[in-house]
Amino acid sequence: MRNVDLSRLVPGPDVWELDVVRHPTWIIEKNAPAYRPRHAWCLSRTRRRQATIGPSRPGETDERMALLVLTKMLRNNPFKIDKPSEILVRSLGLQSVLVPLLWERGVPVVYVEELPLVDEGEARLRANTFNPYPEGYLSGVDRGLLRDYADAAEEFAAAEPWLTVFDSDLIEVGPGPEDMRYFTVSGSTGKSKGFHFYETPGEHLRFAIDPSARRAIANRPRWLFTIDTGLHVPNADLDLWDDLGLPRIGGRDFPLLEQLAGDEEPTDEHVAFVTALLRGLADIGRRGIDGAIMHKIVRGAGGPVSLTMSVSELARR
Repeated sequence: MRNVDLSRLVPGPDVWELDVVRHPTWIIEKNAPAYRPRHAWCLSRTRRRQATIGPSRPGETDERMALLVLTKMLRNNPFKIDKPSEILVRSLGLQSVLVPLLWERGVPVVYVEELPLVDEGEARLRANTFNPYPEGYLSGVDRGLLRDYADAAEEFAAAEPWLTVFDSDLIEVGPGPEDMRYFTVSGSTGKSKGFHFYETPGEHLRFAIDPSARRAIANRPRWLFTIDTGLHVPNADLDLWDDLGLPRIGGRDFPLLEQLAGDEEPTDEHVAFVTALLRGLADIGRRGIDGAIMHKIVRGAGGPVSLTMSVSELARR
């Protein structure tokens, strides 16, 4: 608002809409945390003028962007004689920032629930932006479970269990969902870190030794957990992670639980079980293998959870 003298202008008939909106997709850059840029828009209802700022960079606040776009709108006023009769916002935070700056200068800032011009612009922005993962997986999962899941994913990554068990080691675990009974841990070869579930031990064996069977197995719905930079995580889930203030793994990455070659979304049961499994594997990463059959008591969202894990190949090492 510096260098903009509103006192010399008189109120005109114009009404402005001002808002800061999210970019339709997150930005994933190499060697940098994922972030969701913002755009600040100021739109005139009467004179059909507009000013825009964005996309933002990480760390830039909505309040600063709102001030920048408002300054730009005022400076680009071709009439030079009037100021808006009022500015409409739908964020109480923006209103609290703008009111002290504009009230004494004769421009009221009014809170409203709808900004139709902003909504039109946001719809055009979404239509012109490619979004490969528009729908989220976690919208129906209990928020308390998600917090526990986020903490367990951090424990799993810090313990690095893929240095103790390898993708050739089939692990049987229970009790839990039937489609999550057998799995292997990935990451020992530097590939994606996490674990893959299999339907049966025979399926895992065929996948390992029979290249001709791999396509059919890969095309069968099965669950996969990975540590992801955000590139393959649905934008809705990244938003959810951000809105809830959940921790990122190593300050950067996200846990991703998805069903490959299927459209089933994780339920509370799936997330609770994977949370316990993450903690059980973290214990293996910290302490090593206890024996051919391992009994783990781990912390769950509703209390202690008992897991029994047996590893097919490790007993011979």
